[in-house]
Amino acid sequence: MRYLRCTQKLLKELGEVPSPDIPISNNMTGLGDWYVNLLRINRRKCLLFTNENTLYSFLVPNVRKKEILNIRNEFIVNLVYNLRHEGISDNDITNIEQEYLKIDIAKTKNRSVLGSMNDLTNQVFSILSDPRLEEAPQLGDLNRTLNRIPLSAIGYKYSIDLIKEKMPQQNPISQEIGRNEPC
Repeated sequence: MRYLRCTQKLLKELGEVPSPDIPISNNMTGLGDWYVNLLRINRRKCLLFTNENTLYSFLVPNVRKKEILNIRNEFIVNLVYNLRHEGISDNDITNIEQEYLKIDIAKTKNRSVLGSMNDLTNQVFSILSDPRLEEAPQLGDLNRTLNRIPLSAIGYKYSIDLIKEKMPQQNPISQEIGRNEPC
């Protein structure tokens, strides 16, 4: 089972009380759990999702109460959208969707991830308030920018590179030929 580890502010909005004894997942296969924070940008509610292992993040703007209450579906839909925007293959996306068939809500546990989320939140506010932008950046472009910021918690690497490393490797020769058997 995977978890959306929500901040106190978001848990209050959800009205869900997670069990306090949920351990941090030590399973190193797949992407792992995601942390979620509720932000307000221009008086609108937004959700910031961040992966605990790679710090890959995406912002979901202008969410309403019913979307927050349906946070599991919002997570999957927006994760798939952002991974496609990053050029991740449909096969890899399907594998990721399988990992998150069962999602539960839990409290946050890792302060390092929360600190990185605060840094990313500051970046979002900075990007959106830049007066040099003639129009608001597209959501996919904003999220691409977030995942190309080196973060100290992951050794000043880019989170997009780390998430791509977690994807299963495919045999390029098999893909070119269109067969699954070796040459």
